[in-house]
Amino acid sequence: MASMLRNLLVVAMAAAISELAMAANHDVGGPNGSWDLTTNYAQWAAGKTFRVGDTLTFKYASGQHDVLEVSSSAYSSCSASNPISTGTGGSIVITLKTAGKKYFICGIPGHCASGMKVAIDVVASSSSPAPRRSPAAAPSTSPISPAAPAPGSASVAPAPEFSFSTPSFRTSTELAPAPNTAAKKVAVGFGLGSMMMMVLLAL
Repeated sequence: MASMLRNLLVVAMAAAISELAMAANHDVGGPNGSWDLTTNYAQWAAGKTFRVGDTLTFKYASGQHDVLEVSSSAYSSCSASNPISTGTGGSIVITLKTAGKKYFICGIPGHCASGMKVAIDVVASSSSPAPRRSPAAAPSTSPISPAAPAPGSASVAPAPEFSFSTPSFRTSTELAPAPNTAAKKVAVGFGLGSMMMMVLLAL
C-alpha cells in the first residue's frame, strides 16, 4: 500500500512539475526590444510557438504606451475604440488562456499605424483540451434535433443532439500589472516538490 501511494505521489509530482515547465513567458519584442515604436513585431513573432498557458509580458515606459487586445478588424484598421481588454502601467503580463489568433495594439494615437501591433497564433498545449468552437451567429445554447423521417420511408436511428454556445468575452476590462509570473511558477513548483518529498520520506 505504501509503495502504491509513493508511486502515485511521484506521478503527481512529475505531472505538476511538467505542467509548470511547459508554460513559457514571452517578452514582447525581446530580447533586444520591448513594447516600443522601433521593434518589428511581425519579425519578433515569426518562428515562435505560443501555447495555451504561456504568458506575454509587455514592458514599456508608463504613460507613453498602453496595450489593447482587439479584434482582427480593429487590428487591421488600428482602431482603439472598442478593445476587448486594456492594460496600462508599464509592465503588463497576459496569460494566453485559449487557442486561436490574438491581436494586440498600442492605443496611443499614431502608434499602431507606426507598427506597434502584434498578432500571434496560440496553439493548444498538449495537456489542455482543445477549446470548443461555436458559431458566431448562435445567440445561446440550442440543441439541434434530427428531423422526423418522411412517411413511408425506412426508419433511421436518431442522430445525436449537439449543443452550441456563444463564448463570453470580457469587454473594456483592465489588465492589471502582474509580478514576475515565471518566479511564481518556480516558487509553486519548488513548494509542490518539497511537499511531495516530505510525504515520500514520511512513508
